[in-house]
Amino acid sequence: LAFAVQSAQVQSNAGVIETSRVVWESAAVTITADEAMTPQGDPDERSAVEDAKDFLRWLLADRPLSSKTVRADAEGAGHAWIAVHGPAPRTKIVATGSADRPGNMFAFARVALGELEAALIAAG
Repeated sequence: LAFAVQSAQVQSNAGVIETSRVVWESAAVTITADEAMTPQGDPDERSAVEDAKDFLRWLLADRPLSSKTVRADAEGAGHAWIAVHGPAPRTKIVATGSADRPGNMFAFARVALGELEAALIAAG
């Protein structure tokens, strides 16, 4: 299911608390996460990652090298290290639209716990 995170106000004994909430959309998501994250544009245009992959194949074809040497050679050849090394294995962005720091931290914790629950369920 698709969802959006929206700012919200909750009444408490201490007054109104600015926070965030998840609002479920009525339509189901029809694409995968990989499809959603695929860059749009000219399909014939090579990406920096594809160029970096070709560079690594060439660089490591004859012998193994230390990551320090690979990084120096890659940067020397004009490749961004992120294109060579790759992104963090799992990233989650939570946009609350609120300047309320405690409320935002609560929202981030809630999302993090949801991600942990999903990972535990997937792990069996």
